Amino acid sequence: MAVPLLGALGMVARAQLRRRWLSLLAIGLLVGFVGAVIGGAASVARRTATAHERLERATNVADLQIVLAPVPELAARAASVIPDVQAVWVTSASVARLDDRRDVVYIGALSGHAVGSDTRVYTPIVIEGRDFDPDAAEATIDEDAARGLGLGVGDTVPLRMLTLANYNNFDTGFGEPGGPRITVTITGITRMAGDARHQTPLILSPAAAQAAPPVKMAVLIRLAAKPGAVARAEQALAAAAEAARADRDPDASEWPEFEISHPATDSDPRAAATSHVVVTGLVTFAIVVAVTGLATAGAAFGRHHDSGRADQRIESTLGLPLAGRVGARLIATVPAALLAGVFALLGPVIVGAVSPVGPLAVFEPHPGYAVNLTVAAVTGLGAACAVQLLSAWSAFRANRHMVARDRTAAGNPRVRPARGRAARRGPAWVWVGVRFAGGLYRPAVVRRPAVLAVGLAVAALVAAGTVDQGINRLRDDPGRYGWSADLRVFDARPEVVQALKADPRIGAINIADKAAVRVGADCPGVTAVVEGGWGAYDGCREISAFSIIKVPAKGTTSPEGARAWTILSGRQIGDPTEMVIGIRAARALHVGLGDKLVVAPGPGGGQPARLTVVGIGIGPPISGERLGDSVLVAPQVLDRTQLTTPWRDALVAAADGVSVDELAAELGVRYEVDQRRPPPEIANLDGIGRLPELLQLVLGTLAAGALGHTVLINWRRRLPEVAVLRTLGSTPGQTAAAAAAAAAATALATVVVGIPLGLGIGRLAWWEIAAATGVGGDTAIPMALLLALPAATAGMGILAVLAPAAIRRGWLTPSMRSGGD
Repeated sequence: MAVPLLGALGMVARAQLRRRWLSLLAIGLLVGFVGAVIGGAASVARRTATAHERLERATNVADLQIVLAPVPELAARAASVIPDVQAVWVTSASVARLDDRRDVVYIGALSGHAVGSDTRVYTPIVIEGRDFDPDAAEATIDEDAARGLGLGVGDTVPLRMLTLANYNNFDTGFGEPGGPRITVTITGITRMAGDARHQTPLILSPAAAQAAPPVKMAVLIRLAAKPGAVARAEQALAAAAEAARADRDPDASEWPEFEISHPATDSDPRAAATSHVVVTGLVTFAIVVAVTGLATAGAAFGRHHDSGRADQRIESTLGLPLAGRVGARLIATVPAALLAGVFALLGPVIVGAVSPVGPLAVFEPHPGYAVNLTVAAVTGLGAACAVQLLSAWSAFRANRHMVARDRTAAGNPRVRPARGRAARRGPAWVWVGVRFAGGLYRPAVVRRPAVLAVGLAVAALVAAGTVDQGINRLRDDPGRYGWSADLRVFDARPEVVQALKADPRIGAINIADKAAVRVGADCPGVTAVVEGGWGAYDGCREISAFSIIKVPAKGTTSPEGARAWTILSGRQIGDPTEMVIGIRAARALHVGLGDKLVVAPGPGGGQPARLTVVGIGIGPPISGERLGDSVLVAPQVLDRTQLTTPWRDALVAAADGVSVDELAAELGVRYEVDQRRPPPEIANLDGIGRLPELLQLVLGTLAAGALGHTVLINWRRRLPEVAVLRTLGSTPGQTAAAAAAAAAATALATVVVGIPLGLGIGRLAWWEIAAATGVGGDTAIPMALLLALPAATAGMGILAVLAPAAIRRGWLTPSMRSGGD
């Protein structure tokens, strides 16, 4: 029996190929295109998501970075007490003022690797130009700093170096820098992972660094990959810091003995937030394309096999079992599966030339073509398997539908009368069109995938619009990321504040003191256990703390410009027993409104401060801290809990009608001034560019195509019923109206389902983006899109079903000989 069965399978498969090879190849191309898009999106998403991690590996980012006083013996002691050291680099850091600029600009610099130093830690990649010559007065500069300062390869930069005394008196003022004047030539633009590049973007050659007075020393360490290595290193450093406290320079009290950071594990907030947005968008796009495309392919296979049900009936009568009939059709789809696999494989191969999306391209350590062979192979194999699975599924479902139809024909045919008179109110063409749209007597194998495809495409469009609306609102309203002031004036000494108060061009002044504090019941100096709210934090965490003092200004400005912190929920502090906590810090500490939080006393001792959280908000990230990862307390609380002497800056808002640029230029001649700029997390969300709009355009096109395909096929399968209506006296106008009603009903049904689903998906996606960014998670509703969608989808559906009448005779007026496939 096996040989005749195999022969029958081959005969049926050849017959399918001979008569339907074109439609099978078309479906294979469709699945291949879908696979190519999915594979390409997956490749770009993977390259984008891993860009920062790969840059960290390529540049040998340190596991541990220790910044301390410029005492070589202290640096050697810090390096020697750390266990499990794999590589270490000890270097000096200096600060200089750019000496050829009208405004006041300072820049941090590191002494570069000397000949013979350990190059297994902190090795920036030179992306333009070359590395410095160790024996020449040369330097390299980070690409972000070079872009901001307008510097390039070959530029000569005069530097006025700060002395150690200048640096230690930054907060009180020091006049002109007292160090030597040196000139360096920029030989290369570098790319480096980690936040250190923002603090010290300039790397001096050893020859140039000899003339630069060190103000700090940096110990950068890579640890052996052993469990608990970082914790053991921190314990050793804590003991060494306690021993070094007695030798600290009194002028340097604003800095701790050892400033410890973990560059390899403290992910760059720019990379984390932006990668989350981009990858979420690409993955969502890929999922929508996958479901929509495969649902369309499934519907096409369903029509293909449903139209051949007569063949299956004959094959069944001749004794070919169900498995044989399905297997024959699987054999016939092998060429289509191979075509789909080859076409899908091209997607990842082509996008190998695409860099990480948006601002994450600056983290790519190896620009250029890079194809992911694993993704390409999986995509090709997946597309081929998808063709076979869809063919088998639709062939099986078509057989079941055939059996059910035969049983119905043998008994009484199904009649679905209208449910009451309400169903027949209004013009007949309306309820005829609605009944046609409802899938009367239409196989579920054809109807459900098509409707699912359109509804999901609409939902994805709404979700993309919701995220885009949130990004635009965040970009256009600086208060949403805590930046209400126009300018930041560094080192707000009393004489500087007096001058700002007397300036009529200034409308609001907030003096911001910022220092590190420890919060939690487990911190040193805290003996009582926190009681009260459910979110009370019983650990110990170091966090940035602000106190704000409002100073009267001569000019006037809006209330928004005068506020220092943005309150998302709750209120501002009213007395020293209250605090406002940043939204990211609130999530990290698991505290909410009304909870108690203990702030440990400073090094001088005293009583801890037990504060009630009365507000959750966002403060200006003026010192590099992550957005929303800070707290606001009363000045007297900061005085007794600060770990170091606070930095003091003036947050200035221009008076109404005053040009911010002109004010910044004028103040910049006398003071170090920085205009308001979005923090890295926000800047890079905005740096994504038109990606959200592009996704909306693609998803909108996909939804329009799926809708047009659905209403066309729906009407095509209704041509026999329409012919009956024409015989019973329906006019061409009534027939066209019924077609339009059916298309509009189908379109509106997908909108009714797609809009709530899309808003839910968009809200969830925006909440994830907001949590990664550190801003409020309230959703921005794209009202213009929601209002336009019903009319737009109905119009496209009507146009799709009526347009063929201009080129196809009998499309709206079929005869009794017309029929569906």
